[in-house]
Amino acid sequence: MKKTITLFLGIFISTMAFAGQPSKWQVKEAEIFAADAKAQFNLSDADTEQVKNDRIEAMQAYSDGPGELRKEGKVEEAKALGQKINNKYMGKFQAITDCKPKEYWALVKGAKEKAKKK
Repeated sequence: MKKTITLFLGIFISTMAFAGQPSKWQVKEAEIFAADAKAQFNLSDADTEQVKNDRIEAMQAYSDGPGELRKEGKVEEAKALGQKINNKYMGKFQAITDCKPKEYWALVKGAKEKAKKK
């Protein structure tokens, strides 16, 4: 019984330590996204880091919100929340780069594809 409790506490504490932390995949995709944005829009190092952090936040927000709603079968609610998240982070990106939505989505798609290949 003592071993079971110890194991449970160990797993619980480990899980809590990583809660809210981006996955390796999210970090990799965000780094690719930021590097591509830097090259395309000639961003400063500070802006590149901000773009990377915003992209990680966007992916986490999407996973935690619409991703969970979809699992629960709440597709329409997931779409609406996903759109709000997308608009928020695209707006942040546009404030830094002054890009068009089409350019933003091309960068997102490109980063996803590159991340899959690596």
